Amino acid sequence: MSGALAVEMPDFSPAGALPVRRPLGKRRNGDGDGEVDPLLPVPELAPAPKPWKGAPIVAALICVAFLMLQMLPATHYRHPADPTRTWIPIRQEPDQGESGKEVEEVDAREFVTGIKSTSIDLFVCTDEKDLRPLVVVINSTLANTRHTQRIRFHIITTESQREAWLSKLKALFPLAAIDMVSEKIDFEEIGNHVFYRKDSKAREALTSPYNFLPFYLPRMFPGMQRIIYLDSDVVVQGDIEELFNTDLEDHPVAAVEDCSQIFGSYFNFDLLHRIQSREASESTPWIPSQPFDPSACIFNRGVLVIDPRKWIEQNSTEAIEWWLDEFHQAQKPLYKYGVSQPPFLLALYNHYKKLDTAWNTRGLGRAEFSEAERDYMKKLYSKRPPRRPFVSPNTEHSKILHFNGRFKPWNRDSSVEQPPSLCGSRSEDCARLWWAYISPNVSDSLKQ
Repeated sequence: MSGALAVEMPDFSPAGALPVRRPLGKRRNGDGDGEVDPLLPVPELAPAPKPWKGAPIVAALICVAFLMLQMLPATHYRHPADPTRTWIPIRQEPDQGESGKEVEEVDAREFVTGIKSTSIDLFVCTDEKDLRPLVVVINSTLANTRHTQRIRFHIITTESQREAWLSKLKALFPLAAIDMVSEKIDFEEIGNHVFYRKDSKAREALTSPYNFLPFYLPRMFPGMQRIIYLDSDVVVQGDIEELFNTDLEDHPVAAVEDCSQIFGSYFNFDLLHRIQSREASESTPWIPSQPFDPSACIFNRGVLVIDPRKWIEQNSTEAIEWWLDEFHQAQKPLYKYGVSQPPFLLALYNHYKKLDTAWNTRGLGRAEFSEAERDYMKKLYSKRPPRRPFVSPNTEHSKILHFNGRFKPWNRDSSVEQPPSLCGSRSEDCARLWWAYISPNVSDSLKQ
């Protein structure tokens, strides 16, 4: 037979040798002539790596550790209503010490501030017939507070609108804790001390007993650890829990100091000096031994943090009532431009904790500066502002906006060309900051 004999190659090499896997595809020979040799074997494959002998043991130990962790008691939880899903520590049952007395667990916040992680009791007192201001207070507080489940809103309003208001508020805020205070309020007692004088240049509407109720809250709720009081014309832009945790440093109350207004603008100091020389004694401990300072800064009562126990110990309500009676009996007005604010200033003089100014950016319902305020603004910004409009340049950093004044956002026409007050670095209409917390539909449904 002519030509080369075709010899069939076995699939495996002779016995005793390792098998060689045939190629799956065609491979070229080494002659470089481009021909394909289908019988050319591929190189031997590297053996598979051997696992570490201790790996199964380590894996088993890790699984056991995870199982043991599942058996430990829970230390934190997340409230389902908290949009931030923050982990909250679970307070365990108190342990028994060696002496048999209970030893309480104290978390870090309680250790620093001395305040236990209880509810945040927030009060608003109003006889306003329009519910919208209260809706904005509640909505802005909930929108900017981290742990909303701690907040308890206590509303004091007229008996005639109590039920209707509560029904509407529950519909708007179904998850919020809101109650209408039904404790008996002695309006007659309050009225015995409130007197209006035309020569005081104050608005008669400010003589409403609801304007004085904040001073009676510690008597009504002496068992509360802290009371936060807010006027109904505020917008809360900060976390109210931060305000609640303020260290009062043994004072009965904390308030924001405002040095653009001073005692000299409010009070008749000739009368004050005569009262001091006549009445200073142990029976009137609220009268300072030193004369009142005309240059002392005022502190606004629109945002208060109250320690009920200290307030009662220092007879703060009695002191306010005493100064109200002095105002009533004086031949000339002892103070002007206010009704509830001046006696509060006199009674708590040198007995209050100063809050950061961001907690009460006030005057946003006004249309103009006083001359004293213009002088103060010149000291701060090296430029005396025009009398109109009222300008508040730092509202972006404010934690509470206070719309005290005649021009309430809900009462004025927002289409007015020139707004009465301007806010922030962009000088926008202050009312827009209030309207951001109530929709047009809700406003229309609640409008009287």
